[in-house]
Amino acid sequence: MQVAAQLLTYQPKMSLRAVAEQVGYVSEAAFCKIFKRMTGQPPLSYRHANSTVP
Repeated sequence: MQVAAQLLTYQPKMSLRAVAEQVGYVSEAAFCKIFKRMTGQPPLSYRHANSTVP
């Protein structure tokens, strides 16, 4: 999930599906569920809160 968090932060144009695939998930839904369980927030919320793009 650390790699996924970095991708969400530093690759804001990368789709959730691409992030999920990059870290080994076939299902975007499964990735979102696990990401939320591990970080406490859904991937898009995490991206908006931590994005490096102003």
